[in-house]
Amino acid sequence: MSQNQTLPAPVYAWPEFADHVGELWKGFRPAEACDIAAAMFQPATPRGDGTGRHITPDNITALADGTGRYLHRPTGELLTEAPTTCTLSISGGVISMRVNTITTDQPTPAIDDGPVFDGDDLEWDQPDGQADDGEDDNTGVVQGFSRRSRMRLRAAGASIDWAAAQTPASQMAMLTLTYPDDWRTACPTPADLLAQRKALEKRFKRATGYRMRFLWKREFQERGAPHLHMYGWWPRAIADEWFTKWLSANWYEVVGTGNPLHLQAGTGVDHEESLKMSDPNRVGNYFASYASNGKYKDYQNVAPEGWVNPNGSVGRYWGYVGLQRMHADVQISHGDMMRLERLLRSYLASQKRTHRSRSSRNGTRLDGNRKRYTNKRYKLPTLKGTTAGFTFLTNDAPALAVELARAITQPQDLHWPTGKPRPLP
Repeated sequence: MSQNQTLPAPVYAWPEFADHVGELWKGFRPAEACDIAAAMFQPATPRGDGTGRHITPDNITALADGTGRYLHRPTGELLTEAPTTCTLSISGGVISMRVNTITTDQPTPAIDDGPVFDGDDLEWDQPDGQADDGEDDNTGVVQGFSRRSRMRLRAAGASIDWAAAQTPASQMAMLTLTYPDDWRTACPTPADLLAQRKALEKRFKRATGYRMRFLWKREFQERGAPHLHMYGWWPRAIADEWFTKWLSANWYEVVGTGNPLHLQAGTGVDHEESLKMSDPNRVGNYFASYASNGKYKDYQNVAPEGWVNPNGSVGRYWGYVGLQRMHADVQISHGDMMRLERLLRSYLASQKRTHRSRSSRNGTRLDGNRKRYTNKRYKLPTLKGTTAGFTFLTNDAPALAVELARAITQPQDLHWPTGKPRPLP
């Protein structure tokens, strides 16, 4: 891929955004922009400990001696550590890196017995998966809306292919579904809320012929009643007035309390909220913080007492239906990964989105009065909560990835002296 390759321009076809195009507007790049950005990185083959040995999942095998060692088949050498590969993933608003370790489920017999090499026993370790399509809300036991769940919501919102909806024939809105005062009768468990939401989706499909497509977040009011925020789009051929009346009447029938006040105020359709989500990162940040930004609203993520499924779970807090996440992956070397991480930390510092902190602790003197200070590096967040990679959210990930690819492919004229500590970026 040529370094002069240009990305497709961001798409902003919604008429509602005509008066908002400016410095704050970024837009949504199409999926092919991620492929172009990923192709600009130099792909790398997984290697072992830096000795230049060619290592792939097909030419190593684990020993059965319990030491965790691996046998390099072509050379007969033993690897004391599992080799790794670095996967760079680029989506609309997320640049992420994960470190995968080559492992095997079925170790070979002891080396003295003559190992049997079977390539079918080897596989790449995959990162922890997360079913975000809204179809498995009540699998597992969910106890609350954790910080990691919020981070995954931000990343999902920023990696959805929103450009697919950028056509003059579509329109966006934030939908709100609420319950009446006797909500415990209508929705006694999280599973009932899931069933009612799916019933509404089926009614929309039968009435219009189109499938509902939205990103949803579940919250709770002060009185404990659950409610849903759903950000999505539908064809502009469906008139706003008709859809507003249809949504109110059908949600009233699905809940089935017979309360006339619920028919009048049980739903909401807001187009203005969609104007605040003008690029992938703003979608993720806004939706993850919608109606829950601040300690005084923490209650909106706490399920009321006794509102649980039979397995003790309070159900999923978010998901998406009918949407596709776009991303492009490329394997890069561990050295390139470290350079990317340094560049992104420097980028954070230049944006003043973080700062280098100083921590103090008591010194080693007997009186314990002297303190010494240490500088801490800028840190990049990770979805897994470990040091095996990082996740970086930005307004235009393909454009930033192109600049990063050009930066790491530049010749490195200055070599830092061996054994000398490098300064923080």
